[in-house]
Amino acid sequence: MIRPSEDNIEIIPQFFCELRNFFGTIRLQAVFMQLAVDESHILVEAEDGASQEERLGDVVEQPCGHIVNLDDLIGHKRDAAHDEQHRTTVLRDFEAFVLHRSLHECGFASCAKDGGDDVTDVMEYEGYSLLFIYIPEQKEKPVYLRGRDIFDAYHRSAGQTVKMSKNQVKAMIAESQGITFEQQAAKEAQTVEQVLALLDYKAFYERLDRNVPSSTDTILSKMSDYGFCERNGELWNITNLGAILYANDLCDFPTLSGREIVIHKYVGSNNRQQEFEQHITRGYAAAFEDLINFVMRITGTEKIDINREQIPTYPRVAIREITANMLVHQDFGITGMPIMIEIYSNRITFTNPGAPLNNINRLIDLPPNSRNEKLAQTLFMLHICEKRGSGIDRAVAAIEEMVLPAVKFTKDEEHTRVFLYPQKSLKDMTKQEKIDACYQHACLMYEEDTPISNRSVRARFELNDHQSSVASRIIADTLDAGLLKLSDADISSRKYATYIPYYG
Repeated sequence: MIRPSEDNIEIIPQFFCELRNFFGTIRLQAVFMQLAVDESHILVEAEDGASQEERLGDVVEQPCGHIVNLDDLIGHKRDAAHDEQHRTTVLRDFEAFVLHRSLHECGFASCAKDGGDDVTDVMEYEGYSLLFIYIPEQKEKPVYLRGRDIFDAYHRSAGQTVKMSKNQVKAMIAESQGITFEQQAAKEAQTVEQVLALLDYKAFYERLDRNVPSSTDTILSKMSDYGFCERNGELWNITNLGAILYANDLCDFPTLSGREIVIHKYVGSNNRQQEFEQHITRGYAAAFEDLINFVMRITGTEKIDINREQIPTYPRVAIREITANMLVHQDFGITGMPIMIEIYSNRITFTNPGAPLNNINRLIDLPPNSRNEKLAQTLFMLHICEKRGSGIDRAVAAIEEMVLPAVKFTKDEEHTRVFLYPQKSLKDMTKQEKIDACYQHACLMYEEDTPISNRSVRARFELNDHQSSVASRIIADTLDAGLLKLSDADISSRKYATYIPYYG
């Protein structure tokens, strides 16, 4: 809490600038300003609901940037505040307009909300002017405490302030010089023969559906066009992008050590007894189709009739899209955590290093936000992943089509985890599983500009027409969880009510 007085009231705009530099994603959900000298205060509430109290000057070492002079903010009315009749004067329309403009001059104009809306808004409530500010997550500028060095830096990840690893700091420094992780060299000064021995160029041309040229110069030129290698005088450098996608063996590249995909299959529903462990050390693009086929085979059930038939437990589309998603969105700055696929008797779990950049409740509707843009673009060009952000949508839609429980997304400071569950009857689903399935159903329908109804929820759970009360109960629970709202508040009859996600 900061309480302005005659001595410190001029620091308010500076506070906004420093706050934006220090916190990345913060919603100043109730920035209440009352410019009476002895009564004014600003309440700062963090995105997760926890209040933050920071003394100005103890925040960061870096300068705050543009400072707004309070004389420009409240102008001629400042002196009047000393008069008794103006001691309880609040921010009026004129001052709100000037403050709104001044905040834009501080740089807020370039920061937009999810849908591109303005980041500041002033609303009147019971005679008081309430200023609402949204500060989006800052992904490119870490901060560190005064007296520490850059390797004690913190950054915002998934709405949290977390300490950066040394590799993350190094990668950030390289990216600040215009060199992304994908462009950095995994191996330098390699001959043509060494490059072709280290990279699976045959798999690359197979993915392009082209014959392998007889000329090695043509092969390297094509791989260079995709950013897999680059000339270094008479020799070649293999980039991280080329190695991570088409390495014959990732172990040949020390900087990519531990980036393999590890598959664990356990006996039963816990990890106490392991059936087997498989390490995929080929590049992601080279091994992708074999990886998906392998996971489908070991998770499916075999039916033997006249012919032997594999019955999938999980939809192939969901396995494919979630696997591609965790490859693209992993944080290469986090070491010691490989990409893992863990298979249990009652679920399959996908884990990748790095917290998601988007809210896990908004993965279906928000546009894609990748920390590895070049990797995402290349996998899209190779027809492995969906760059336009429809991968999770397709996975959830495939889950609905097989009438499986909802996909579960969880996050931690250093990893993202996705859970898929096999088919189970409605009576065996938990209340939370029903709520999650109803919410994801609403998100998918909202992307089609269609609200959900009792009828559509019955179809989602394969309920008959006589089970409308069951569907109503699921909808009511999802409403109580704050994940749905009425699509039309004017409809009072529940019989005709339709619903949309809470963000709609």
